[in-house]
Amino acid sequence: MSQPDPQPDVSHHAEPSRDALVAALGSAFRARLGVPPDIEPLVRQYGRTLREGGMPIEKAVVSVKALVRSETHGDEAVFIGKLVGWTIAGYFDGTEPLSTRATE
Repeated sequence: MSQPDPQPDVSHHAEPSRDALVAALGSAFRARLGVPPDIEPLVRQYGRTLREGGMPIEKAVVSVKALVRSETHGDEAVFIGKLVGWTIAGYFDGTEPLSTRATE
């Protein structure tokens, strides 16, 4: 029997940035003009917030994909690529590249 995944619950930590992103996605979907560039900072902040809350990158990507799916309905393909990319960029923003980390 497998044990539950002991990942931290970051939902309360990410709530403000998630709410802002949901509002922006809903507005973009209703405008029917594709992905507006002004939501990039919101998406990057969401990715950073997920990292700071302890969520692994693979779960952060799944999280933003689910968010896009739920907020853009049938236009998911229009939004998913940029939002996943911006989430990953925000997630790793300010982190140290692996190649520069000291080895022990």
